[in-house]
Formats: sequence, structure tokens, C-alpha cells
Amino acid sequence: MTWDAAKPAGSQKIRLSDEEIRANWDALEDALNREHTFPGTYGGTAGQHKPGVMAAIYKGTTTQINALTGMNTDAWAWDTTLACLKRYTGTAWEVVSTPLDKAGGTMTGAVVLSGDPSLALHPVTLQYLQALQATQTLMGIAEVATAAEIVTGTDDARMMTPAGAAGSKSLAANGYFIFPGGLKVNWAKITAAANTTTGVTFASAFTTACYGTQVTMVDAGTNDCYELKLEAEPSLSGAVIRNTNPYILTVYVLAWGK
Repeated sequence: MTWDAAKPAGSQKIRLSDEEIRANWDALEDALNREHTFPGTYGGTAGQHKPGVMAAIYKGTTTQINALTGMNTDAWAWDTTLACLKRYTGTAWEVVSTPLDKAGGTMTGAVVLSGDPSLALHPVTLQYLQALQATQTLMGIAEVATAAEIVTGTDDARMMTPAGAAGSKSLAANGYFIFPGGLKVNWAKITAAANTTTGVTFASAFTTACYGTQVTMVDAGTNDCYELKLEAEPSLSGAVIRNTNPYILTVYVLAWGK
């Protein structure tokens, strides 16, 4: 049945309008009864909003909230037992969030975090966590530094891990290692031709300067050993070694810089 304001017509006889009046009355009663107490008590409960029907926020224990009836979907409730906000899905109450105290609160017992860590934090939660930034004198939370940030050595807000500290390296026969702060060490093993120069290319070129280079030759025989030296100042990417001996030598090269 639907409401029709044009029925019964003013010209229609009352004795013939009974069905139309009853139809309008049923439609009116149905509309009022959805969110109001109807007919209720005249001057008392009649017309009052029904609890749980409007999308309002309720407050109570878990038991009290679970006992609520007649709620619309998306009704909200504050669970005083679990200290959390809940939303009614239409069939059950689901936990929406658990608050964090901004200050002065105490967390006890085992804390278990679950869920997708890629989800963005609520702004209030993010603000709370950012306020816990660890410093040299204050225990707190710090982001893990990248290998590049560790090499730069200027960030005082992030923490260093073993993986990050050893993230800039190549442990090959001709390799390199960059220490936290930027000091770089290159090493290489080459075969130096007799009575001439042999070039060596660093595994990782220096970006600022090569502070020093050391060359060591290997000679397991009884040959007289002559001079083995750098032909010139090493460049950022390598060095040239002169072997003045009349025989081929195995040479180890160690260079350091930044």
C-alpha cells in the first residue's frame, strides 16, 4: 500500500471512502513505525525515535552492544570492555579501531600487531608514532637507513643495520667496500708485464679523491727484485704500475679514498 494524498476525493461519499482511508492509514503507520515508537503512549513514548535504528553512536559493554537489536547498517558503538570503536555491518559488530593514548597512557601485557603493513596509518596514529622519534638521549622509534644514507653519514634520525652497513660492497677478487661515512677501499690482483707499465682499473671509482695506493709484488723465486712503482698519481678510476723487473710479476693493489 502507498500513500495517496488525493484520496479519498472531497466529492466522494464517506461510506465509499473506507478502503482508501485504511490504505493511507496503513502507509502512514508503516512510515512512522520505521524510526519512531508508534502508536506508543499519547504524551509519552508516541513518536519517540527508536534506539538503535538511527545511525548513532552507542556506548556499552561488549555484552550490552551485542544485545542491541533493530540497528541499521553502519550504526556505531563504543565498546567499553575492549576500549574500541565498532561498526554494525548489518549482521554483526566489527572492530574499526583501537585507540592509542596520546600521553599518560599505559600499555600492559603482550602486544600483537597484525594486518597489512602497507596500509597508510591513521593521521592520529602517525602523529603519535612520529612523536616517539629516537635520539641519542631518548629511546623511541627510528626508520631503517638505506645503504646510501649510511655511506653519506649525515642522517642522525635513522638507524643502521648490519645489512645496510654492508650494503655497498663487492667481495670479488677485484672488489671494493664503502664504510659508513664514505671511506672507500678498492683492491685488485693483476699481472704486471716485465719492463713496462700495466694499468689497473678500480672496481668502484672514487668520486672525490684517491688518498693513497699500495702495491705489493709476489716473487716466490730467487730472482733479484728491482723497483715496482706507480708510474704517476692514481686517478679516481685506476692507476698505472711500472714493473722494472725483467720478468712478469703478480701484483696486489690496495687503494683508498672517497
